[in-house]
Parts: sequence; C-alpha cells; structure tokens
Amino acid sequence: MKGERLDISYNPVAGSTYKKDMSLLGSGGRMVLFGGAELASGKWGLFSKLNFVRRMGLVLPIGLMMRSKNILGVNMLKIADNKPQVLAHCLKSVVELYSEGKLTPQIGGIYKEGNVKDAHEALESGNTTGKLAVYW
Repeated sequence: MKGERLDISYNPVAGSTYKKDMSLLGSGGRMVLFGGAELASGKWGLFSKLNFVRRMGLVLPIGLMMRSKNILGVNMLKIADNKPQVLAHCLKSVVELYSEGKLTPQIGGIYKEGNVKDAHEALESGNTTGKLAVYW
C-alpha cells in the first residue's frame, strides 16, 4: 500500500543500495547485510574499497536508535570459522525445504563449460538474478 514502509530488507549488495534500503525501512525496520557484491567487483583495489565505504555512508548508533531501525551484518565465512554447526544446521534446513518443495531456486542463467567466461562476465555485471549454473 502507498506510504507503507518495509519491515525488513535483505541486502547482498551493500554500497550504493544501503542508503535506499535504509530509507525504505519503517519504524522497527531491520536491514540484514549479508554481502558486499558491489565491493567484490572493485577493479581499482584500495580506491574501490574507499568508494564502497563512501557509498555506504557513516552509521551512528544514535541515528538508528532515534529512527528505531536495526542493522545486522552477517559474514558467513566468519560463522563457518567460529560456529560451523550453525552453518551445518542452516544448510540442512535449506536442503529439507527444497526436498519438501517449499523452496524453489531461481536460475538466472545456464552456461556450458566452454562459456565460463560469459557466465563470469554476466555475474560481474550485477545484472543477474538468481544463481548461474555451469554444466561440465
């Protein structure tokens, strides 16, 4: 409905999308940042990283409190290193949901082994949705 705000945003990109997502959250809204896809495509090393931080902006806890918004950052590699049982539980749950037909993967493209370069370019472009599959 018009004028309603989001309760939650799952953001795998961060960077330039962070501010827009934050503006769409309502009171009590939560943003889950679980990736930095925009950072991963940085071709200029340190300059790309600095630009990524600039796009995110400065986040002050008092600002979150006054607007009643939440941010949760998730780094699956850290969880895998420190609590592998959590990652194992999540993976098992996803497999069960898929087996029960409650989860349908979105395929964004299918490529043959000779077209790995095309698949990589599509992924780097940021214009894909879902998962890309490469068949060998």
